[in-house]
Amino acid sequence: MLARLAYDADILLDLHCDDEALQHVYMMPQHWPAGADLVADLAAEACLLCDDSGGRCFDETFSLPFTKLHKRFGAEFPIPPACFSATVEFRGQCDVFDEFAEADAKGLYRFLQRRGAVAGVPDDAPALAFDATPLDGTDMVEISVPGILAYKAGLGDRVAKGQLVAEILDPVRAGSVGCAHAGP
Repeated sequence: MLARLAYDADILLDLHCDDEALQHVYMMPQHWPAGADLVADLAAEACLLCDDSGGRCFDETFSLPFTKLHKRFGAEFPIPPACFSATVEFRGQCDVFDEFAEADAKGLYRFLQRRGAVAGVPDDAPALAFDATPLDGTDMVEISVPGILAYKAGLGDRVAKGQLVAEILDPVRAGSVGCAHAGP
């Protein structure tokens, strides 16, 4: 049903919350830096770029076919992206507060005004404090032992390769049974 409503959109935003996260945006590399205003308007903490995340994301449903066609026929038949599409992760599921919602709504409204989808004159886009990062620059840590997760680095902390980011504690033996370190 959603695909039927969105197939001809010029702007497609997939809006939701992650399990636990700072606010961040996913978009295709073809949309960067033109899409930086969305990231700045929302004061997102990160922007991750990827053509195909492999997760069958809703926003990629509308942009990925055109990206694949461009890669296949780009020189012979230049094919632009079909629409601006992005996924916005509005922090974690436990971060639902009026103050966040009000700022997020104002940011989305400014972005849509700037793109001509909503009437009115938007304020200037805030300055962007960082550049986008390739999604493959992130790493998932898997632990093969049971226990209680104790973070040693907080959300948004910058970590170096090899730095301890979490420990797994065994409540029965009262000690550490595993550690997670930052990858490459």
